[in-house]
Amino acid sequence: MRRTRPPVASAGLPTQYSLARTLLVSLAMSLSVAVGALVVMYPGVTALAVALAAVSWALTAVIVRVRLRRRPVTRVLMVRVPFTDIHVEV
Repeated sequence: MRRTRPPVASAGLPTQYSLARTLLVSLAMSLSVAVGALVVMYPGVTALAVALAAVSWALTAVIVRVRLRRRPVTRVLMVRVPFTDIHVEV
C-alpha cells in the first residue's frame, strides 16, 4: 500500500488578475472613504453633486437613445481594463 503525503499549503505567487483585482478594490475603498468624508463635511454640496450626476446620466441616456434610433451603431473605440471583464464601448 502506497502512502501519500498530506497536502502542503503553498503560498503561490499572485496572478496578474488577482493583483489587478486587489488594486481595483483598494482604489474603490479609498474613493469611498474620500466620498464619505465629503458627505460628512459638506452635505449640501454632496446633495447638489448627486443631483447633477443624476441629471447628467438621464440626459446621456436620452441622447444615446435618440442617436441609436436614427442610425445603426458603429463602434469607434473600445477601452478594456486589463485582466478584468470591464470594457467600455464608444
